[in-house]
Amino acid sequence: QSIDYYERRLSVHKESSDKEWIAFIYGKLGFSYFYSKNYVKALESFESSTQIALEATNEEMLHVKIYLALTKKQLRKEYDISEILGMDKIEEKVRNYYVDQFGLYQLLGNRVYLENAYNDIQVKADGMEDEFKQKYLNYQVQKQIILLWEKENA
Repeated sequence: QSIDYYERRLSVHKESSDKEWIAFIYGKLGFSYFYSKNYVKALESFESSTQIALEATNEEMLHVKIYLALTKKQLRKEYDISEILGMDKIEEKVRNYYVDQFGLYQLLGNRVYLENAYNDIQVKADGMEDEFKQKYLNYQVQKQIILLWEKENA
């Protein structure tokens, strides 16, 4: 469902002069493919996002860089995390957002990132009405994080 949405957005905005927006859409498409386990398409999308972002702003989006490396890891391709590891105070540079934190956990194996992802989900869920809360907590990524957190803390 999200893949179709972002594919349509791309077809509408591909000729746009707003390259940052196009890079953003490719990044979102990459996340959708990644969590659908279509790593080949995720890789294509993340690489497009990175290339366009570099052309537009001369900077890569860190959350895309994390998932680009993670996608390559899933595909058993060579990947380089030295730039991510070499960042001073990486916690301050990565969005405190469960998807980014979970990506770092999967990439680096540091349990603190899983805890951050879990806590972010709980904070968001606590602010919701019960009807929306249950739906939110059962989304694929949120559910995966919660189950993994509970398994590691059992």
